[in-house]
Amino acid sequence: MISKVLGKKGQEMAVFAVLIGVILAFSILAIIYSIFTQLEQQKVVVLNNQVLTSFEDAKDNPIQRPGYVDPSTPPANAILLKGSLFFPGFSVFKKTISERINLPEECIAFSVHENLDNPAYIENFEDGLVFKKRLRVNIFFFCYTPVSDSNLGCKEKGSSLECIMRVNPF
Repeated sequence: MISKVLGKKGQEMAVFAVLIGVILAFSILAIIYSIFTQLEQQKVVVLNNQVLTSFEDAKDNPIQRPGYVDPSTPPANAILLKGSLFFPGFSVFKKTISERINLPEECIAFSVHENLDNPAYIENFEDGLVFKKRLRVNIFFFCYTPVSDSNLGCKEKGSSLECIMRVNPF
């Protein structure tokens, strides 16, 4: 029936038109996917810059309280990134921070709230943090003058500051 209406040449053109439609659909999907991928990468870059800038701000405005500062209870004047959304694979390393804020790696510490200190959520290495799940958290940054019994060993490295990044639940 169709062959009588379209003829042999018309049937060949219909298949060709479907093939072109499929190619166009896949091309559009590829463009949309690349846009989403670019947006995700941009979110990581922005978040990384926020973390590094917060460390810089904390270094520029150290806590004026002498003595030991307990990282599990951030001071009221700590720099806060409230409700930040971290993606799986996002990482923060002492080396990167050290280069950015010009402070020895030994003078930088990470502290993770006990409810999040689990390799399923955040891997807390000596040299950095790696987020394993999508988490919305509060992050506190603060620097202070270390005391002689400091556990970071900054005095030996000639630094007058220690800086801590504390991750708390949102």
